[in-house]
Amino acid sequence: MKAEDLITRNTLSNIILDKNQHVVSIPIAITAINMARSEERKKAIKAFKIATDGYLNCGGTNRKSEVLALFKEILGCSNIKI
Repeated sequence: MKAEDLITRNTLSNIILDKNQHVVSIPIAITAINMARSEERKKAIKAFKIATDGYLNCGGTNRKSEVLALFKEILGCSNIKI
């Protein structure tokens, strides 16, 4: 499930602020924010892997996994597998 789906499925239907503005509870909103952050990190890692494919060879040593691990560490998501 994506963050947008979580919000859509958990809007409080009896409270509408404006035509297109619905209300969700704070725990749902925080969960959706964390999900969106995770989704973006996964996209960044995937893009990094594609963009650096074949370009991280130093003196005949492939450093791709080492550099990818550092990139994930900087993003704060070393545990994400892609």
